[in-house]
Amino acid sequence: MLAVGCGGIGERHIRVLCNMEDVELSICDISEGLLEKLQKTYKISSIYSSWNNIDLEQFDIVVISTPAHLHISMINDALEANCHVLCEKPLSLSLDGIERAIALSHQKNKIVGVAYIYRSMPALSLLRERIVSGEIGDVKSVTFVVGSDYSFFRPDYKEIYYSDLNKGGGALYDAVSHMINYVEWCLGPTESIYCMARHLVLADVDVEDTVGCVLTFADSEAIGTLSLNQFQRAYGMMFEFAGTEGMLKFEGLSHSIGICREPHREFTWSEKMNLNRDEYHKLQFEKFFRSVDNHEPFICTLEDAEMTTRTILAAHESVRHRRPILVLDCARTS
Repeated sequence: MLAVGCGGIGERHIRVLCNMEDVELSICDISEGLLEKLQKTYKISSIYSSWNNIDLEQFDIVVISTPAHLHISMINDALEANCHVLCEKPLSLSLDGIERAIALSHQKNKIVGVAYIYRSMPALSLLRERIVSGEIGDVKSVTFVVGSDYSFFRPDYKEIYYSDLNKGGGALYDAVSHMINYVEWCLGPTESIYCMARHLVLADVDVEDTVGCVLTFADSEAIGTLSLNQFQRAYGMMFEFAGTEGMLKFEGLSHSIGICREPHREFTWSEKMNLNRDEYHKLQFEKFFRSVDNHEPFICTLEDAEMTTRTILAAHESVRHRRPILVLDCARTS
């Protein structure tokens, strides 16, 4: 297996993979100093400092954690070499090359997954199961509220991809895409989006750190609202789905699910399902390996991630034009 891109999330993948059985891992990054450091820290088979000089056909799986503007070309290179691929989110910053990647994955009969981690979190998987089972009837309203201090979690944010919109930086690509991908998993494709996004607090960058969105959906009457900031001191994460027969709520600190079926009654809460972050990524890799072994679609396919890419592109278009955007109309002009 080859992991390319060894920065923040890349090193997390390396750490998790090196603690899993039957994994022989090589790594690639443009920083030779980082490669040497990682080779001393983890059990690494080989190191490469140039993607273009690797014989990819020697690997069965490639894990891509480079900045987003490189993802599609690397996916296509790996598929041409007959590799399965797990790629970090967001899938891309445009639609260019995605259609070819989808066609190649089918032609080569290879699994390509996109690492939207919410889909591998036990509590959010269970929440989705309860929604699609009809436990709260037809969902009519969705509210997501998320906030954290990004500078605390990534003190190097000024030096990494986050500071550059052309590399997938800013709150929309970096964080809101997680929320959109999850709500599309639950309710289906986004029909329209009205998005406001501003840079308000984070120092020495000019990408947006605060976002508010209103969404409608092609296969649901629900109206969704998403709110996120990347500067608040206290971490918070709350998802609410209100249906005709009740309400389901996800609380992000404990990863608990609450349900309320009767008006003005207390929520009944599940057990806590929170794990450390490495455990979520281990679960994601286990799901991916099962998809490869059983030749079944990964929990987030290229097609799923393409839909999220279309929605994020429409969100950026909405910010520029200060009006709602029909997602498919935006896609046709991107």
